[in-house]
Amino acid sequence: SDGGYFALLGDFDARIWMHPNPADTGTTFEIGVSNVSSNPPFTPTIYNVGDNIFVVVSYDLATGQVNGWVNPASSTFGNTAPAPLLTDTDTSIATSIAQFALRQDSATETPFILFDELRIGTTWASVTPTTLSVNEFDANNFKIYPNPTSVGYVNISSTDNSAMSVAVFDVLGKQVLNQSVSNNRLNVASLKSGIYIMKISQNNATITKKLVIK
Repeated sequence: SDGGYFALLGDFDARIWMHPNPADTGTTFEIGVSNVSSNPPFTPTIYNVGDNIFVVVSYDLATGQVNGWVNPASSTFGNTAPAPLLTDTDTSIATSIAQFALRQDSATETPFILFDELRIGTTWASVTPTTLSVNEFDANNFKIYPNPTSVGYVNISSTDNSAMSVAVFDVLGKQVLNQSVSNNRLNVASLKSGIYIMKISQNNATITKKLVIK
């Protein structure tokens, strides 16, 4: 009912959650940031499977306050933190933060997440990547069609004409395809009906997209 947490700071002092919304049979979810082990506060924004999401979490050792930001404005990167999107308070304040962990509740609660960067620091500037956009695709110049597809293939195009490397994963995180694409067409005839995640790499840039096979 409240999803699962997939990352934590310290001895479970701050946790990052994923929660299906509106239902666990769908492909949309929300993010939570909290100290608690159940019923955390969640974002007002609903995200789609395959979206690129940037999360920042902080823990104040003086007050026990846990703050969370999801997709903060890039204009704040390298500067000072804006107002947090989510807040919570640890009533048993930690004396130190000595670890970071990634975990999987289960294949149904936190089935598959692709991490492409992790930063740990003591200031907003040290963990906000001012160069993040250098190696990212412009989503407006990148297309996948038809999607959903029932014709055994999907076309993948970007403004760059160089070859792409495409890995496809099922919702449990198992890689089911890994191909180089040079003619903008990926053969997906071997895939069963369902929802998949594509990781596409081109010229040291990567992007993830949802793929639906009918």
